Amino acid sequence: MHGIILKTLKDYIVEQYDTETWADVQAQAGREGEMYVAVTTYDEEVTVELLDAALDVTDTSMKAFMYDWGEWIIEPIIDIYGSAYVEPHWDGLDLLSQIEAIHTQLRQRRMGEMTPPVLRIDEIDDRTLKIVYGSQRQWCQWIPGLIEGVGDYYDEAYRYKEHTCMLEGDEQCTFSVQRVQNPEAAGQVGD
Repeated sequence: MHGIILKTLKDYIVEQYDTETWADVQAQAGREGEMYVAVTTYDEEVTVELLDAALDVTDTSMKAFMYDWGEWIIEPIIDIYGSAYVEPHWDGLDLLSQIEAIHTQLRQRRMGEMTPPVLRIDEIDDRTLKIVYGSQRQWCQWIPGLIEGVGDYYDEAYRYKEHTCMLEGDEQCTFSVQRVQNPEAAGQVGD
């Protein structure tokens, strides 16, 4: 797992809760005092253990935690990697459409052992994307938070819908994301 995930997990917990909560998470995961470097890779089990402990310590559901962390993580990720991977003229849909390419570049250039999720992003039209997610981790709950975080970062509003979900037995998760002009029309669309 890429170290940026662990570093932002720690930063998120400290900012949203406090340093004592992070210490409790590490203790419950059996990883007291460990430090995580953004540009290093770690065994996936480290992330899984810390995430499981975070859910338990904060008494938060996986869905709620992943959504909130996903929304929060966009700004720190762009702060760290923006100059190398994000073009200054991009808008939010551009960033979302390039996530797959950014993952590929990270795997090839920096972290050969990384196993980021399989993402396929298709542009449907100039306002709409289709995101296909597949991972043995099944952390698809992160996607809606990431979409909202990108919208917050670029001051754009999106309407999104999950059409298939691995947590419901589907082979992959698929989302449609559409930029909307009216912020009141933004958010998740029901079935």
